[in-house]
Amino acid sequence: MSTSNPAVPPSEYLFKVEGLHCANCIQKVKRLEGPERSWETISVDLGKQLLTVVPRPHFDTDEFQKAVSDLGFSIRNIRISKKLKELQKQENRWFLARLGIAGAFAGNIMLIAFALYSGADQTEWRLPLQWLSFVLFLPVLFFSGWPFLKNGFQSLRRMQSSIDLPIAVALVGGTSLSFYNLLANSTYIYFDSLGILVFLILSTRYLVYRVQVNHLEPVSVKDFLGKTAFFKLHNQSERVGFEELEKGNLLELNEGDAVPADGILESKIAEFDTSMITGEALPQKIKQFEAVYSGSKVLTSGVLVRLTKGFQNSRAMLLISSINKAMNQKTPLTSFTDKAAQILTSLVVFCGSLFFIFYFSIDSSAAVNRTLALLVIACPCALAIATPLSLSLGIRKAFKKGIIIKKPEAIEKLKS
Repeated sequence: MSTSNPAVPPSEYLFKVEGLHCANCIQKVKRLEGPERSWETISVDLGKQLLTVVPRPHFDTDEFQKAVSDLGFSIRNIRISKKLKELQKQENRWFLARLGIAGAFAGNIMLIAFALYSGADQTEWRLPLQWLSFVLFLPVLFFSGWPFLKNGFQSLRRMQSSIDLPIAVALVGGTSLSFYNLLANSTYIYFDSLGILVFLILSTRYLVYRVQVNHLEPVSVKDFLGKTAFFKLHNQSERVGFEELEKGNLLELNEGDAVPADGILESKIAEFDTSMITGEALPQKIKQFEAVYSGSKVLTSGVLVRLTKGFQNSRAMLLISSINKAMNQKTPLTSFTDKAAQILTSLVVFCGSLFFIFYFSIDSSAAVNRTLALLVIACPCALAIATPLSLSLGIRKAFKKGIIIKKPEAIEKLKS
């Protein structure tokens, strides 16, 4: 057991996870919660690929990491935020490296294929060019395509369907067939098509990854407070950050400032924009000693507000928790698409195997070619990734426009 036992154990642990793509991945991780576990709750940040774990007194990091690894995800323990940023940069560099290698080598393989299709296959250069394309394809397969191979066959080992399984089977099957034909001095090799396949799928995965990182960060305090990060206490010259504010502080707010925590108005009267909290579009006049809620925007200058709560216990914090929960929550639509993607993956692999077995005795080459084509074309990547991503992105975009969506089902019920 590698868990350290400091005098004061941390209140939460951070873990960097690779392989989180959709709401189904989140639900797999959330199912690890339970009374018999050494942790209480798991929060999932899909954008940063981050798990935040609230431990129990007997928390064991090895136990938790093994449980997540058994689900098919790569996981690392993070102790400081600086290390998290370094890991995110490293992950981005690896992604770009895999994409660059796939693009560069697949492009050269396509040039060789163009020469062969243009007549070089009828010359003495055919065999050297085919072997050259095979050598150029190896980095694409074992470096750029490694995540697909790893995830696909891990899911096969666990007897679970995965969107990477058809891709992994197609890569291994296509490479094996092409190499066999190369040894048999046949012209039926597919290193060019397989290389482009890896490059295109990696390109779409990278675009999804960047969208998650840039646009699916959990809603934070700064999103609610806007540019107001520091506040002036009444009759004091210095300004303090919102995290230093306490119950009972008397704040002096000016036009455009956001109320950082729930309180009461000490000024005689003031106008506030409460649309973020109450949904009321018109400015609201609040009189002395009436309640003012965090997240409201001040529309007049020189307003005095006495805090009755800290930010962590304010109404805005409850809304932030609701929004972040909604972004990672399953809906009837995402549940349906996840189940459909799993069924489609299993069905594609089953039908492909069945077709290959029955058609192999008729035409072995056509059986392999058509089976591989089915595995590639019917890959359910868009079905499994696009639906939960679009819902989460819609909730985040709506918040930026001043619309709070606490239940993602609301988006599904919208009609044009």
